[in-house]
Amino acid sequence: MKKYILIGIFTIVFYSAFAQTYSISGIKPMDSNPSFWKYKGQPILLFGGSSNDNLFQNPDVYKELDLLVSVGGNYVRNTMCSDDEGNEKPFWRSGERYNLDKFNNEYWGALDNFLRLTVDRNIIVQLEIWSYDELINDWDKSPWNPINNNVLAYINDSGTGINQKGDDFFLSIQENSNDSLLLKYQKLFVDKLLSISLAYGHVIYSISGFNSNQQLSEWNLFWANYIREKAKEKTIEIGNSDIALESVDMDKQSDSYTYLDFSGNSLEVNESHWKNLCSIKKIIADNPAPLNNVSVVGGQLGDWTSGPAHAVERFWQNLVGGASSIRFEAEPFGMGLSERAQMHLKSARMLISEYDFFTSVPDEKSSLILEREEDEAYLARNANRDVLVYFTDGGQIVLDFTDFEGTYSLKWLNLEGANWYQESMLEGGGILELTSPYAGNWVALLSKSELTE
Repeated sequence: MKKYILIGIFTIVFYSAFAQTYSISGIKPMDSNPSFWKYKGQPILLFGGSSNDNLFQNPDVYKELDLLVSVGGNYVRNTMCSDDEGNEKPFWRSGERYNLDKFNNEYWGALDNFLRLTVDRNIIVQLEIWSYDELINDWDKSPWNPINNNVLAYINDSGTGINQKGDDFFLSIQENSNDSLLLKYQKLFVDKLLSISLAYGHVIYSISGFNSNQQLSEWNLFWANYIREKAKEKTIEIGNSDIALESVDMDKQSDSYTYLDFSGNSLEVNESHWKNLCSIKKIIADNPAPLNNVSVVGGQLGDWTSGPAHAVERFWQNLVGGASSIRFEAEPFGMGLSERAQMHLKSARMLISEYDFFTSVPDEKSSLILEREEDEAYLARNANRDVLVYFTDGGQIVLDFTDFEGTYSLKWLNLEGANWYQESMLEGGGILELTSPYAGNWVALLSKSELTE
């Protein structure tokens, strides 16, 4: 009897210790500044890029993850989609149709392997459950299409049932929907995903990614609450990507969502992008939450992306403006993990090692810059009274440094080359003139000297 009592006590202690470790080490908002994340008990800024969005489907994904870490990145997006050539599907295929009652172990094993590889490398995964684009644009190939599976096919017999097209997939949660069978299998899919992902503490959840389709608002909320209920006592982070500036209310949404993804703002350019970023930060200031940007667009394809130059500016505006995560969207709609993207990730890591972003405040209206052309430069300062200025394409500004007394070091970071350029000492307490060494993307870092009293 004593033997079994001891075993029982050991089991309770072990699982209590495991739960405590998970709670401490898992990713969650910072206690002192909930606008940012912490991981393994330490504050962390998330930034990265990747070659595609459904990374878990890459056979040699470990090579890309190693490359990401080598350039200072620690953050990826992973959608559960399977619309690329050669991708595994979530369900077993028998003949011409998928069997929704039988999962494809190759698909789910790849997810588990991916999560093990990322946790070993301290890479945070933003896991996107439903791929709106796949379900709409590749509906003909989807296992969820009734003509492609063995369970829902009967709905199509009369040609009048629901779920005739991809849009109908998102109607199953509505009270007046008679598609309870579809909802049953949607829940089984999510349950299977959670049976794998909930074992890891480096995952943050997104439902459908950012999309302008307002139909997804109710859909996202339904699954956010479903996932939270399934997670039970485990602390998990679920984000709201259906953001409209005028309707964001973190106080009302905090029971369902713990962070916001503001990737939709990357459709804006220049000053508009900056103003929207600062506006959303002010709107949620009373109930702050991490502000992620998992999909910063700007690539070679699609006029709506505005091109790589704007991807670079969006990346650095987000960092200077106080975003908690930034990731270059996969090519061709973003810069992915291209050589140019790698250089900016290196530069970001170099700047983070020199400047405290966790106490940083952006100068929303550029009030400290006395002479500035539109979209020329953006500024932030932190609790140490250090100041950084991001130049979008070089130039010269006049800086009001009247309230910044003491001795400062000035260093220039070449963002395209990931190297520090020049260093000089200057006195604060007056008006400063800053001229970038050359054209291009630069950051001027003014750090208060430790010798200053």
